[in-house]
Order: sequence, then structure tokens, then C-alpha cells
Amino acid sequence: MIAIAIIKKGGNMQLIETRLELDCRTTPFGEVMRLANSFGRRDKKPDNKRLAILWLALTGARPCEIENRKVREIILNKYWVWHPRKKQSGMRKELLPDWFWKEFNMYLEYGKYSNDDIFGLKGDSLASYINHHVRDKLRGRWLVKRPEFMQDGRYRLVYVYKLKSLRHNFASTLWYNLRHQYGDEVSISMVAKRMRHSDQRITARHYIESIEALNLNKYGHKNMGDILKLSENRNLLEFVV
Repeated sequence: MIAIAIIKKGGNMQLIETRLELDCRTTPFGEVMRLANSFGRRDKKPDNKRLAILWLALTGARPCEIENRKVREIILNKYWVWHPRKKQSGMRKELLPDWFWKEFNMYLEYGKYSNDDIFGLKGDSLASYINHHVRDKLRGRWLVKRPEFMQDGRYRLVYVYKLKSLRHNFASTLWYNLRHQYGDEVSISMVAKRMRHSDQRITARHYIESIEALNLNKYGHKNMGDILKLSENRNLLEFVV
């Protein structure tokens, strides 16, 4: 469905067409893996940008949180424990899948990293690199923009698929997996606590998207690691066919 937005800009009225099914803050899981794979595959020399993208997708961390990640945050080669940004209290702990650790350990073997800055990247610089060097290669909806409206009525055009949308993917998937057992309200509270939000209304209003937005029904309450693996395989199959 297409909606027409009439926007005043520079004293002139401007029409912008936006597809409502794209007006969400998530990125399909298969597209996340296309983005990661654009920096190389697991059977080749691991790339720091690829691993940073996978880490963001698997943890739901903010893009800025790839900065200054430390080796000592890794527990038993299973968990990653770190202090979130934006002055949030407490620590975040996420269990990451074996396939990530296998590739990550290969990355460490090459030795081109710092114990106090594993990825050697900044969130803004990674997002900028994707915008300038990767979107044109991925094409399709990676090049689509939509209007993002401010509280004062102003707007800006932003890409539909963004690095920060991986956090929305994570929160929405976590909520979907919890709600069938605990119900909507309790699961929202659990997601807010997991994401270290100070108010669960932040979680509900800004981080939870509809089930349809990510087509979550077809994944059957799988965790993020399994979903990304499955979606990658489906993308490859569709490409071959």
C-alpha cells in the first residue's frame, strides 16, 4: 500500500510517496546476512566489519557499542558481557551461537586486533561505510528511503534498512519468543529489562515492531542465532533457484 505525504519544505509543498509495509524500523533477517556476507564469508579470512555486524545482530546492541569491546568481556567462549552505552545501569549478557564463536576465534588467530578494541571500528564510521560503499552493491530496498517525522513536524529522509535497525530486530524477536509463554505485558517488561531500558514504554513504543514486519511466524520461536543461519540458507537457495 502506498501513502502520499504532503510536506512543507523551504516554503514549498512537496509530495512524498512511501510504502506502508516498509515503514518500520527493522531489516529482514535475510538482508542482514546479505549485508554481513558482503564483507566475506566464514570460510575465508574473517573481516572485522562482518563480525561487528553479526555481533550487533546477535546482541541487539547499539551501533556505538561496537567501540572498545574487550577480550575480557567474553565468558567461556559462550557469553559476551558488557556495559551498555547511554548511561544505562547494569550489564548486558548475551549467549552467542557456536557458529559465531567459530568465526570470531578465527578472527582472533590473525592477531590484528586490540584486547581493548576488538573490532577497531566506530558505529558511525561503519554506518557511513555501508552507505557509501555497500548499498549500491546490495541494491533493491537498501537504496529505498522513507520520511522520518520529528515531534515539531519536520522530517528527514532516512534509509529503510539501517544498521541501528538490528537492535529493533533483536527486541521484536525476543518479545515474540517470550509473549506466547508470559503474555504481552510481562514479555514487554522482560525485554525492557534485557535491553536495559529505563522505562518499558521506550521498549513498547520504539523497539517492538509487528510480527508481520519481520515475518516472525515462519521461524517458529527460534533464537536469533538460528534465525540468521536459517535465513541465510534460504537466501542462498532462492538465489540458486
